[in-house]
Amino acid sequence: SDAAATTAKNGTNASAAPAPEPAGKAPVESKFAKGRVVDDQHLATLGVNHAAFDLGSKALATNKDAKGQSALLRTDRDKYWISPCKLDKGVLWVVIELSEIIHVHTVVLGSFEYYSSTPNAFQVLGQVVYPTDEWHVLGHFQASPTRQFQEFKLSAPVMAKFLKFRFLSHHGSEFYCTLSSVRVYGRTQWEEMGRMLDANEEVVEEAKRRLDGVPAAADDGSQNASGAP
Repeated sequence: SDAAATTAKNGTNASAAPAPEPAGKAPVESKFAKGRVVDDQHLATLGVNHAAFDLGSKALATNKDAKGQSALLRTDRDKYWISPCKLDKGVLWVVIELSEIIHVHTVVLGSFEYYSSTPNAFQVLGQVVYPTDEWHVLGHFQASPTRQFQEFKLSAPVMAKFLKFRFLSHHGSEFYCTLSSVRVYGRTQWEEMGRMLDANEEVVEEAKRRLDGVPAAADDGSQNASGAP
C-alpha cells in the first residue's frame, strides 16, 4: 500500500511503527509506559551513558526542518534539538548511533528549554545496522511535561547500535518542540556475555548440589524409617 511504502521509506516498517497520531494528541495511554523523574545522583548509578558524544556517539539524522540534534548527546543544558511541532507529513524523529552495540535497558530524556513544547508520547526503535528499512520496536513511552530528566525502562533488554526516537505527540501549544538530552544505558556485549556465563555457572552449581543431595536425602529417609518406633 502507499502508506506502507511511505513508512518503509522513512526508515520504519509497518509492523514496527504504528500510524502516527495527530500532532499534539496523545495516543491511548494504556499502550505507553510512563517514565519517572530522576536526578543526577540517580543517573550516576546507571553506569555508562552509551549515547555520550565524548564516547563517540553520533546524531545521524532527523526530520525535515529540525536542527541541533548533536546537542542531544552533550551535557550543555542551554543547547537543544528543535523542530516545528507540526509537520505537513509524518512525525518528529531523530536517529542516534551509540558508542557500541549494547543490550539497551534504559533511556533517559531531558527537556530543559521553557519556551517550547516538549515530547509526550514517543516510540523507541532499534537496529544493529544503519541505514535500514527494518526497525525493531523497543518500547512505547509517555513523558511528563517537566523540565527534569525522565527515565524509561525497557520491558526487556534489546541489542542495538542505532536508536530511532519517534515523537508522536507533544505537551504544550508552542510552535516549536525541543529536547535537550538523550541518554542510553545498557550492558556491552562483553558484559552481557559475562552475565550469561555467571548465570550458567549458577545453574550448573545448583544442578550439582541437587545431584549430590539425592543420595543424602534417601539415606536420611531410610534411617528415619528404620529408626522409627
